[in-house]
Amino acid sequence: MRVVVLNAQVPFIRGGAEVLADGLVDAIAASGHEVDLVRVPFKWYPPQSVLDAIVGSRLLDLTSSNGQKIDRLITLKFPSYFAPHPNKTLWLVHQHRSAYDMWDTGTADLNVHPMGEVVRDAVISGDNRWLPDHKRIFTISKNVRDRLHQKLPCDAEVLYPPVSDANALKPEEYGDFFLLPSRINPSKRQHLFVEALSRCTSRPKIIISGPIEDGAYYKKICDYLHKSGRHEDVSFTGMIDRSKLIGLYNRCRGVLFSPQDEDYGYVTLEAFYAGKPVITANDSGGPLEFVLDDQTGIVTDLTDISISAALDKLWLDVNAARRLGRNALAHIHSLNITWPETVAKLLSQ
Repeated sequence: MRVVVLNAQVPFIRGGAEVLADGLVDAIAASGHEVDLVRVPFKWYPPQSVLDAIVGSRLLDLTSSNGQKIDRLITLKFPSYFAPHPNKTLWLVHQHRSAYDMWDTGTADLNVHPMGEVVRDAVISGDNRWLPDHKRIFTISKNVRDRLHQKLPCDAEVLYPPVSDANALKPEEYGDFFLLPSRINPSKRQHLFVEALSRCTSRPKIIISGPIEDGAYYKKICDYLHKSGRHEDVSFTGMIDRSKLIGLYNRCRGVLFSPQDEDYGYVTLEAFYAGKPVITANDSGGPLEFVLDDQTGIVTDLTDISISAALDKLWLDVNAARRLGRNALAHIHSLNITWPETVAKLLSQ
């Protein structure tokens, strides 16, 4: 079978969707099929660009290449899933969230623009018209499935993306630092943990690892650390190679990850494979499908008091971190999230 995986990507930005696309292509190739990844550049501003992206995706012809038929198209996220094909499968990472769940949260860009409602209506109309063209629809999490069902009743099966290098992750030790691995921007909410440090009775150390996507947000965090006198308790690695990040997972006390309504969150699974508990928030979306409070991690509310209590608990009691981490490792293995099973479902009729 000749397969094309079609993904929309903002140039120079690499996140979970890009990791998923690369892993999927490798797994399809390993299963004996011919496969290629096609990336469609995406720009969401000004809003007119979103309309152009919809039209551009509809104009794509991926039915054949070099005179040979393309048997299956697997689309991943907006606007890639608008591309026409007689035999396509959707593995939904997310829709255009500014037109949906983010519209009324104050974090969207569309609702403050004069053309916002026009673009929103076009996005929702397009989803309702063309998403049903897929032979099968999968979502990467229950959270994404639930968002989809709010506006578009359809059959959608949850299919969790595997961690390709899970075997490299292992609980080597429960060391003297927490790991906070994610791109530095407001949606990942690193500031929640930084600001909670001031209320901790202990002196936990945090390593924040990830590229700086929002310079103003990064500066705000640094300014707060110096003002609060906690700048020596937090360090930044910037973007590091995968082997070094895995080493941090394997040696940390626990993993901190409280994004705003995350689609899925590889961080949670990576932490669990490393046998580490995760501290997350009660509105973090995808991670809550794995983090069970006081079983595989700790779920907090958004207050400094709640977050600092969670940090103190695992910092002052390494046995608690070890107990939760072992439960997390057992839990993730029990789910049996593997690439062979994932590919088989995506390529089935």
